[in-house]
Amino acid sequence: MSKCVPLLNEFCWNESCAPENSMCINNECKCKRGFLAQSNDQCSTILLKLSCEIDANCKLIEFSKCSLNKTCVCSENIIATSPIFCSLLIGEFCNNNRECGIRNSECVNYRCQCKPQYLPYLNNSECQLSYLGMSCENSTYCEKRIKNTICINNICECNANYYSREDNSCRTLAILDCENNLECSKLINSLCIDKFCQCKPDDVLMKGKCLPRYLGGPCEKTSDCSNIKFAVCLKNQCICNGGFSSFNQTLCARDLGTICLGDEDCLLKNSHCYQHYCECRDGYIQDSTKKCLPMELRGFCFDDADCKLIKNARCSSENKCICKINYVEINEVSCVALLDGSCSHDNECAVAESVCVENKCQCDSENFQRFDEQCFHHKYNAKLSTKTSCSLDTDCIDIPHAKCWNTSMCACESNFIQLKSSVCAPLLGGYCTQHNDCIAKHSVCIKNKCQCDFAYTEKLSSKCEPTQSLYSCLNVSECVEHYHFECSEDKKCVCKANNIAINNSTCLPNLNGYCWKHDQCAVLNAECIDFRCQCNSGYNSVSTNMCVLNH
Repeated sequence: MSKCVPLLNEFCWNESCAPENSMCINNECKCKRGFLAQSNDQCSTILLKLSCEIDANCKLIEFSKCSLNKTCVCSENIIATSPIFCSLLIGEFCNNNRECGIRNSECVNYRCQCKPQYLPYLNNSECQLSYLGMSCENSTYCEKRIKNTICINNICECNANYYSREDNSCRTLAILDCENNLECSKLINSLCIDKFCQCKPDDVLMKGKCLPRYLGGPCEKTSDCSNIKFAVCLKNQCICNGGFSSFNQTLCARDLGTICLGDEDCLLKNSHCYQHYCECRDGYIQDSTKKCLPMELRGFCFDDADCKLIKNARCSSENKCICKINYVEINEVSCVALLDGSCSHDNECAVAESVCVENKCQCDSENFQRFDEQCFHHKYNAKLSTKTSCSLDTDCIDIPHAKCWNTSMCACESNFIQLKSSVCAPLLGGYCTQHNDCIAKHSVCIKNKCQCDFAYTEKLSSKCEPTQSLYSCLNVSECVEHYHFECSEDKKCVCKANNIAINNSTCLPNLNGYCWKHDQCAVLNAECIDFRCQCNSGYNSVSTNMCVLNH
């Protein structure tokens, strides 16, 4: 006896589903992992992004190639319209309609073109339906798409003395002269304005009547709301019908999950008609506000809120989700922080040798932040490659700013750091001849010495951070104390040179700074000796703010 077997999206009870490569999941027939539903009876292999070595490995998908990352991708000027299909962009040369896979496009005169009433959109990667009530920035945009239209309040509407028709066109209306409102009775709900019968500002001319322009406008019957697609009159107000939501002030769009006949029925941005239901397009997902939001970077957006599903992303001026400033893309769905970017865990910091400290990505304790936004390791005692051994500083003379360390190897002298195998670069306090010599971020060369730039103060680990103005003053006597503070030219209490601000009321000295107790010294492995901060026994100073262990 023959047996009926369910198709895709139909109810099942642990039995086999009809399409090959499908299975019963939660009592519904679905394609197996790695396959995509092409119809209710077909699951096709997802070929794009599969591994490859050469272009020939991707030959099952027309217009595809093997990328540098060794995955199958669409070629240049080609767009992926599904995980198994690459389509020509609008305007590209074509031989048949099949090659023009963008929805609502066709091959005309050997070029992919949008069908009538549709126009290219998003860099020729979509064909968008033109309709009265669509969003606009200027009247040229409207007129190019629908004749006799104008952009009012960022919405395309018919020009004055034109009324909208059901086919999304604007037809002219005979002009009626008047002296008073009574003479405008032939044009229902109109007023005599400037001696012409005209609709009120919140009304629009349609079918010889002045009807509400916006949702919420007054009405007596549903036909009064005919200017607003899918609106009905309820309690004397034009509102969206059941199964529809406000798309903008002049249009109701089908809700996700409602029945549709074609893409033109699904006006919600980033949605389409799939198997006769309005659904979010691939790469988008429905949120609690019934919007289709991008799941991946470069997805279409109107504002930053549309990119909220991608952490640390924003909406660009080109209406694409991109990483925020101080963040970088590491894959299609992730933005991680550069130095100074916000974070909550170390794995959210993109720069090598950076960690999350006080919710900000910073170089770890063994590294310092360079001017090129990278972390560089302290290699004060690393051997410089041009010398295998030494006994005197003169043995290292061919390497500028190097000296003989512990009579055994050439190493960079104090206030310098090994940048390459035979290069010593100046830190703060190091000798320089130009700004580019100084590798610490926000440092400059002043009087042949690398110093923090204006409005920056030297901190631990050879860092320059914004100067903390503690509070106002007229002279130093108004600051906490005069040993570590001074009153600046702009009348702010700030830390003296060679001192750092620990908080808004405390400045502590670096090496050689004045002190009278050990816990005043800001430098690790230093203590107060003879009223000066000095490195502990067994440590040597390599800058004004660092003591390193002797070897």
